[in-house]
Amino acid sequence: MFRYHVAALGQAMMDLQAPVSESLLAAYGMEKGGHQLIDQPRMIDLRNSLFNDLRNIDKPEVQVTRGGSAANTLGVIAALGGKTVFLSRFGADQLGDDYIKQLQREGVRCRGPKDHDLLHGCSLIAITPDGERTMNTFIGASGNLQPGDVLFGAVAEAKILHSEAYLLDYPAATEAYNQAAHRARKSGREVSFALSAQHCIERHREQILEAVSAKGSADIFFANEAEAKALYATDDFNEVVARTAQTGKLGVLTQGAAGATIVLGNQRVHVPAQRVPLVDTIGLGDAFAGGFLHYYANGHKLETCGKAGAICAANVAGQAGAKPLRLKSYIKARLPQA
Repeated sequence: MFRYHVAALGQAMMDLQAPVSESLLAAYGMEKGGHQLIDQPRMIDLRNSLFNDLRNIDKPEVQVTRGGSAANTLGVIAALGGKTVFLSRFGADQLGDDYIKQLQREGVRCRGPKDHDLLHGCSLIAITPDGERTMNTFIGASGNLQPGDVLFGAVAEAKILHSEAYLLDYPAATEAYNQAAHRARKSGREVSFALSAQHCIERHREQILEAVSAKGSADIFFANEAEAKALYATDDFNEVVARTAQTGKLGVLTQGAAGATIVLGNQRVHVPAQRVPLVDTIGLGDAFAGGFLHYYANGHKLETCGKAGAICAANVAGQAGAKPLRLKSYIKARLPQA
């Protein structure tokens, strides 16, 4: 018996979103549409000054919602009724407390220490009237994740351990993943790995190639088409599929409006995308992984898992933010046989 369907190791990030004017964006020296990693002093300055100006000038509603790739995936699994646990390091501040409360309200258990040196990680997202997002991200406490922080008992109690490539930017967090993956596989569990973003692949390509190789730590990996092409250094998607097949690992390759291709050895499964009006692209890959892993952990065929992933991604695409909305009834109407 498993206590959890999926345990996940990842960064705990809080998203602070607010509409801003073009002039206010320029006043703070932000490049429109850019994504900058910032340090703690800069993050504190922006939170104290920018959001104060927003309240005084534009008076918008600042939305504070939990984020993080692996946590997004667990949120979808929990919404479908799966048992999940999130393993990370959290800030010993209000954002850290709020993050844990939000995730646990969604049905995801949180396990990990509080960091008293670094504040909780957050991404300050300024949205101009044309819908363009400008992001300033402070990784915070979860970037300080140590191997000793990981509750390895929870890893052994989960059917699948899921993680994200964002951790590879931090040596101690990378070692935490390596030890957790080793413990999972030693316990007869499967390990799932999301490639996360092209910039992660550019910085850690050899490590990721090793992880998804025939003898690597990951049994399942998720990548969109651009990420997979970057990983295998090719513009030919057919070559991506062939290279994935050679590893013998389960590769889940999403292709946007073209759907997704699932590869396992000589087996190929294509799943069409669900057609919905697109409101937001945030967290679509995470949602797909959540739907796929939930059905996979419950023993369904790959085609059903892929369809579930596509439906969950469509649910998230039709609204703002990465959290699903009434997902159980949404998926039941579209995947009744499961």
